[in-house]
Amino acid sequence: MTMRALMLWIGVVIATSLGLYLIGNDTFSLWDRDEPRYAQCSREMLQSGDWIVPRLYGVPRTAKPPLIYWLQASAMRELGQNASAARLPSAIAMALTLLLLATVLWRFVGAAEAFWTVFILASSILTIVTAKAALTDSVLVLWITSAQLCFYATWRGRGGWLIVIVMATATGLAGLTKGPVVLGIMAMTGLALIAMRFIDAALEQRTWTPALHFGAIRGAAVGPALAKVGAALLIVAAICAPWLWLVHHRSPPFLGASIGHDVLKRILTGLEGHRGPPGYHLLTIWGTFLPWSLLLPLALALAWKHRDRPPVRFALAAVVGPWIMFEIVQTKLPHYLLPLFPPLAFLTAHALLQTLRGVRSDLINRGFMRAVTAWCVVILLLGVVPWLAYRFRPFPLGITALVSVLAMVWASVVYILFRQQRPARAAVAMGVGAMVACAVLFTLYLPRANFLRLSILAADVLKENGATGPGEAIMLDYKEPSLAFYQGGTIREGRETSLPDDPPDRWPKWVVVTGKMWDEASPRARSHFEAVGPRLHGLSYADGGRVLDVMVLRRRGEAGG
Repeated sequence: MTMRALMLWIGVVIATSLGLYLIGNDTFSLWDRDEPRYAQCSREMLQSGDWIVPRLYGVPRTAKPPLIYWLQASAMRELGQNASAARLPSAIAMALTLLLLATVLWRFVGAAEAFWTVFILASSILTIVTAKAALTDSVLVLWITSAQLCFYATWRGRGGWLIVIVMATATGLAGLTKGPVVLGIMAMTGLALIAMRFIDAALEQRTWTPALHFGAIRGAAVGPALAKVGAALLIVAAICAPWLWLVHHRSPPFLGASIGHDVLKRILTGLEGHRGPPGYHLLTIWGTFLPWSLLLPLALALAWKHRDRPPVRFALAAVVGPWIMFEIVQTKLPHYLLPLFPPLAFLTAHALLQTLRGVRSDLINRGFMRAVTAWCVVILLLGVVPWLAYRFRPFPLGITALVSVLAMVWASVVYILFRQQRPARAAVAMGVGAMVACAVLFTLYLPRANFLRLSILAADVLKENGATGPGEAIMLDYKEPSLAFYQGGTIREGRETSLPDDPPDRWPKWVVVTGKMWDEASPRARSHFEAVGPRLHGLSYADGGRVLDVMVLRRRGEAGG
């Protein structure tokens, strides 16, 4: 393929990816607990005009610094206070990450490496999901990728002033996005580079020296190097310090709670039940890096074998070092590894190109076909998963059948192409299949899967009856943060474990409860309420994945809410 054709295809991949990351983002529900919390916090920032202290339901939210809220609130100001606007920064940030990788790799590594790295990263399942989610991860990966690319240039002895300024700026913005995690990732990358020098020296049976590959920093070079370090620290401080100072004066407990609870406790304990054993990410990577986890063993094996090549060596360090850090941290979620996906995509592209260029035959031998067969079985099983929701009504029969057929076609095409020893076309089919499958899921299946849209449907009932004012509605035994966002942000979670026999006069006019709580309530308690709208049945995925009924109740005597 010519250079011009590769440039064209890279543009097609990035443009198509951005379209995939954007389509349908207002048609499926905000997912889990975090997405609606970010979206609601950003909306409250926009409504209150306080862009310094993030608040959720009027209470300071110390979970994250403000940059993600600034971006989401800005999008809401222009596009409306909806899920699509909340998810917009993530989509744009991921597309910019792809563009950044394409530009840098094209110039310093090669056109083919740039194309395959961008294509692999763009079509990975975790990349697509986080690019369509109102979370910090896509924005964070943009800053960390920028900082790591600058770190690589510095490691190679090319750390000029522009590189230093860009790296410091990206580091500061990453700090405003998710705190000090960027420093941990860069430090662990550096430690991995040092460890590899130690291992290489041991394997070669020679004396190891702690010198890094940072060019010749000695003599007269020490002064300029210190000046660059000082300038970098000043830039980071200039980005982060103003907000830190302002938030400390507006809400003095904010920083203490953020550092103590949301940083240290996250490292030492599993916050909100998100604790995982060592090896957690080694297990989840097989799903999150689909479809490319098929090539993962080969990618890491060849990366180790070819670690004498600087880009491969650095990418391997940027994967292994931070990976160890995330395994040590006690709070674990699958998307924590996303900042490792750009270097992991590069290593996967490197392994794939070794076969395409005829250097190796790993993707066209019998042993690999066993792995392909296992991969195809996994894809076929994933195509069957939507049928597990058959008990829910209404059931999207046609779309579910389409998902299954699509999985069969995808697996069959990939298998046949690998069987015919056409790895390039098989790899293209893997990535395109993943993108098509996600497009179908996000635009056709999820908007019709009402059992996953309980919050949207309950919120529609509340809004139709005007139950959107402060203090007018409460949730009992149903704790989905997405309900608060879709209702308008005024509903609150109640602490009661049952419907009271005699609700106080100041109790909310509207109550959203589970069917179980309603069925177990006393006749006296039920006499104070009447059900409005249908009894909704589905999955409460943010509340332990419970299958339950949801009802909207109105206190008797409250006309129209």
